[in-house]
Amino acid sequence: MNSIEDFRDFTDTTEYLLVTENLYEKMSDDFCAFIGNNSVFLIADENTMTAAGHGFVSFCKNNGISLDKPLIFPSEPELTSDYAYIEEIKNSISITTSVPIALGSGTINDLVKRASHELGRPYGVIATAASVDGYASDGAAIVYKGLKQTLPCSAPAFIAADKDVLKNAPSEMTAAGYADLLAKNPAGADWIMADMVGLDKINKHIWAMIQGNLADWTSDPQNLEKVFTGLNVAGFAMQHMKRSRPVSGAEHLLSHIWEMNGHTFEGSHISHGFKVAIGSLASIALMETIFTMDFDKKNIAEALDVWPDKKSRLESVSSAFSGSKALEDLLKINDVKHSDKNTLEKRLTYLSAHWRELKQKMNSQLISYRRYKEMLSEAQCPVRAVDIGLSVEKVLMTYYPAQMMRNRYTILDLAFETGLLDRAVKNIKSSCYYLK
Repeated sequence: MNSIEDFRDFTDTTEYLLVTENLYEKMSDDFCAFIGNNSVFLIADENTMTAAGHGFVSFCKNNGISLDKPLIFPSEPELTSDYAYIEEIKNSISITTSVPIALGSGTINDLVKRASHELGRPYGVIATAASVDGYASDGAAIVYKGLKQTLPCSAPAFIAADKDVLKNAPSEMTAAGYADLLAKNPAGADWIMADMVGLDKINKHIWAMIQGNLADWTSDPQNLEKVFTGLNVAGFAMQHMKRSRPVSGAEHLLSHIWEMNGHTFEGSHISHGFKVAIGSLASIALMETIFTMDFDKKNIAEALDVWPDKKSRLESVSSAFSGSKALEDLLKINDVKHSDKNTLEKRLTYLSAHWRELKQKMNSQLISYRRYKEMLSEAQCPVRAVDIGLSVEKVLMTYYPAQMMRNRYTILDLAFETGLLDRAVKNIKSSCYYLK
């Protein structure tokens, strides 16, 4: 297995990276080089302080590092990715000249990442779980003005993790990380489609880095070193390309809708990875169903006949997101995204002529729905809609608003533009095993 260090050529911001046993005994040289003569401002929550925070405080004292009073969020209510927390973090850090250090996993890292960016400061992260791919990425997944979006910001200059801390993280967090990593498979299929229709050319080096190693990284959900390596390399891919296309497709758009709607299950928030697990199964179900269908000249004519003009399309967006704080931004996205009939006809004609070729590429890329479900089950991830408190119908209806979320071509766009989406939804709903 390649180590994380083997992929360092793809990092632009991350200068220091250390994943080892007995972390605090080994990181002093790198950490002191990173912070220089500055003091440190720690941001954590009660759970991550228990996991690794008290050890970090002792580390600072033992190495003569000045540590400001930390900002410790309570464990309840659960911290979310809402932008309001970034303002709170900024207000606390801005009265100091300290280097921010995020101690935690996805949410804490993203909040500190964006806050540090807005303050113009480099920051570091000490990971406490192999739960997300965002540690090493440029950008932070934040709910801003009601819209779940990736806000631009620099990756951490310093990343460290103690292997024992990762092993002792709650099992559901590790499972969530595995689900987020496995999702690179259907995300890759989306990229193949976008490349084929000329909307998003595949970067061969990044493709090889992610897709060429994914089978190994996901071969054993209990192998934390492989999973954590894969998650961080996915972050490097985003860091290198300055966007999330290599690692994120329709499955993430579905999960963003559920997060924007404040979906909870049994009174608790659902982890990013678990939402992505169901989003991935929903995406694969749609891909498998669409590519059992034919797409010929008759289908092109039918699709063009019902294709809405831009005004009608924006009215549909307004209806789908009525009352949402994100509506204004979504209207702008779809104003740019929506194709006129001439553009669409050219794309559909090309798709029809290359439908068999695309189908073959998809079959070669995709893990089958049945096998994907088995792999998630082995990792103790949710595999049915009901496992995260959703009905099958609710998941299927999410295809429609999710298609409006980003100007990024995925299976949602292909299904919508070809006019095959409604038929696919009907077939998936009547199936005996998709999402059930």
